[in-house]
Order: sequence, then C-alpha cells, then structure tokens
Amino acid sequence: MNFFKIYTLGCKVNQVDSRELKNFLIENGWQEASKNQKVNLIIVNSCSVTMTAISKTRKLITRLKKNNVNAKIILTGCYPRVYLQKGVVSKQQKLDKKMILGADEISLSVSEIKRTVLRDNKQLPGSQKKNGSEFKISPPFRGGRARYYLKIQDGCNQFCSYCVIPYARDKMISKSEDEIVQELKEAIKVGYQEIILCGIHLGRFSLKTGGNGIGDGEDLARLLKQLIKIKGLGRIRLSSIEVNEVSDELIGLMQKSEKICSHLHISLQSGSDKILKLMRRPYTKRDFLLRVSKIKKMIPEIALTTDVIVGFPGETEQDFQETIEFIEKVGFAKVHVFSFSSHEKSLASRFSNQVDLESKKQRAYQLRKVSERLEQSYLDSMRGKVAKIVIEKIDGQRVTGRSEYYHLLTTETKRAIKRGQLLKVRF
Repeated sequence: MNFFKIYTLGCKVNQVDSRELKNFLIENGWQEASKNQKVNLIIVNSCSVTMTAISKTRKLITRLKKNNVNAKIILTGCYPRVYLQKGVVSKQQKLDKKMILGADEISLSVSEIKRTVLRDNKQLPGSQKKNGSEFKISPPFRGGRARYYLKIQDGCNQFCSYCVIPYARDKMISKSEDEIVQELKEAIKVGYQEIILCGIHLGRFSLKTGGNGIGDGEDLARLLKQLIKIKGLGRIRLSSIEVNEVSDELIGLMQKSEKICSHLHISLQSGSDKILKLMRRPYTKRDFLLRVSKIKKMIPEIALTTDVIVGFPGETEQDFQETIEFIEKVGFAKVHVFSFSSHEKSLASRFSNQVDLESKKQRAYQLRKVSERLEQSYLDSMRGKVAKIVIEKIDGQRVTGRSEYYHLLTTETKRAIKRGQLLKVRF
C-alpha cells in the first residue's frame, strides 16, 4: 500500500486543489497517512501571497525532508510559479526540478505523480480537457468539512500593486457550466447542504466556450440562476467578489432567492482614495459606496464583510482615520484586518514611505476593535430573527454552525442531527 500526505498553505482555492489531488490519489489506490505513519509521497501546496507565507513553506519543506528521508516530495502551488525559474526554487529547497509544479500546473500534478512515483504514463481517470483549459472532475468524498467548496474559476490579471497572485495564477480560466452542474449534483448526492462557489477572481467567471473568457459579473449571475434550480440544493454562498463585479442581476437574484446566502465578502482594502489609487484598485470610495448602498437597499439584512490592509506604503494617520470613518459609514458586519506585508516581487515593495512596524500594529489593533463593535451592532440588529445554520460542531445537545449571514451561531436541540445539516435557529 502506498501512503501519501498533503500539506496545504494559503487560500480556499489551494484547499480545493489539494482536495482534488487527494481524491485522485485515493481513487487510484493510495491511502492518506495517519499522523505518525510513514509515507511514500508528500505534496506541499504552497502559498506566496506574502514573504511570511513563503517563509512558512520553506521551513515546512526543510522539516519534511528531515523527517521523511525516503519519501518523494512534490512542491506545487503559487510559490514556484512566482519564482518562475524552477531552478531557483529547486536550489533553495534542494528538490528535483521535475517535482516542482506551479499553481497553473496543478492539473498536471496528478500525471506527474503517476509518472514519477507509479512509473506509469497512463492518464488518470477524471481529467477532462477542453480547448486548452483543464479542470479535474472527481466525485466529491464526504470529508471532514461541513461545507463544500466548488472552484469555478482560476486566475487573476488585475495586478494590484501589493499582490503577486497574477504572477502565480495569470491564466484566466473558468470551469464549464456542465462541469459545475455535474460537480454540484455530486456534492449534493454525498450530503453537502451548503456549496461555496470560489475562484481566484470569482467575478471574472465566464460562460464563454472553452473557459478562456473574462466575465464582468453578469455570467456569474447567469450561472447562479441555473444552479439554484437544481433539485436537492440547500444553499449557495459566494466566496469573495470585487464591488464592481456585483451586477444588478446578481443583486436582484439574491433578493429573490433563499437559495443564495445573504452574505457578500467584498474587499475594500482602504477607505482612502489616495491609497486605493496607489494600490491600483479598480474603484474609488464613491464607486464602492454607491454599489453597497444599492445592495443594502435591495437586501436590508445582508451581511457585508470585507478585507482591509493597514500600513500600506504612504498611508498617513489621516488616511487611516479616513478608512475607519468609511468602514463605519458602510456598516460592514465584519472586517478582516491585515497589516501590509511587503513582498519582494510586488510593485508596492519598491514604494517609498514604507510604514514602520509599530504603526502597523497599532492601526491593526484599532481597526480590529472597530470590527468587533460593528459585528456586535449587526448581531444586535438581527436579534430574534430566524436563520439557518450549517452545523459545524456538535457537543451533546449544543450545536454551532454558520448562518446564511456568515456569523457563527450556537443553539441547543434534542433532535437527531449530524454535521453539515441545515438547522433553523434564532439570533
């Protein structure tokens, strides 16, 4: 019996890619190793969004090589793709160049594993290729997660000045509608009640034949319109989307359908027009406010969550206060706060007026306090209202799960229930 272990760093899309690799290996006779079991194969699915993430990847590989001297190690994900010359990564990590695959080559990883580990050039089942774009179709296993992440898009070409993702995943591809429907039905069949549509740049999902088009938000709404008709579907959640890609059609669809969660995660990044311009974000404060105001007008109870970077180069105390004021004006239900982490490959790493570490820490602390207050305000506004949670944790009669509004809620029930099930509760 061949045993494998997959280590995943970074975003939900990386987690989906790792799940696909795991499913393929299991389908082909491999077994996932337990905690202290010896392995034949290790796959490290890396992240490169910050230098901290790269450092974690490097340290992990060093530790794995030391503790698993006889195992083959494959490095994939964004780290080797950002550093385009595989020889550089190979030398740094002392790995065979053939065992290093970029994030855009994730669909090749299985074939590479087959060739280098199993000594067999036969193509693995489940891989479908259409007009140059490749997504793996693999029946979902009912694993440890309560919700199912369905990757429908990959790639980004926005090139924000702080981000290196376009260097790692520059090829914009979308899964076909038929493939998405097939995977969704399979996920429902094995018991998933909440499906989360995800992608590197979700709003750019395209229905164009071949999967190589770039959408503008309209195609995503058209896809959703078809998916909510599928029998047995509990509900769908969108992962993260840009404000300029939340179309009127999408808002209208969310307003009418209980099958789509009343939650949108829309990254703001800064509440200062000066900083937004330096970041190369595709909107101004006014653009952002106009769109979210329309969303809230049509769906008053919707939970809007966001990401904000503090300490971006050139951010003054005044810029930071503008951000706080704007966040409060929008009335987000939660803010995910990140201190700017300079990545040597990003444009922003070469900007002057870098903010000192202590200022970043102070601003992050202040903004997290604002987020706590806004979150409590949102919860208070929903008090007594009915929601549905997907059960994530069961402790006797006490259950905890995430509502359609994104927040975790806890209740007690005497009903026979299981993880992943939908349950009505009150805020």
